[in-house]
Amino acid sequence: MLAYLKNIPVAQIETYFKRTEIESETLSAILETVEQGLLTKEDCNWASSFLLSLAKADNFELTLSFSEDSEKKRIDKIFGQIQASLGEEG
Repeated sequence: MLAYLKNIPVAQIETYFKRTEIESETLSAILETVEQGLLTKEDCNWASSFLLSLAKADNFELTLSFSEDSEKKRIDKIFGQIQASLGEEG
């Protein structure tokens, strides 16, 4: 599934979810896929751009607020991996 996500231009993610709320199940699947795909610095660069674009989705904050604690922990873990790979301090 990671290869599929990487084939979607990052700028189009905003367009896909601009008028449609991202469902929590979809967000969960995306996060799981992204987490498993953080193998290289290039992967982390892509993931940070992808997730930033995804965060601009319609009602993203609302979807996130209804997410399970495990999903919120997954997001923290993903961003921790991205920061470590890119050498940024969080």
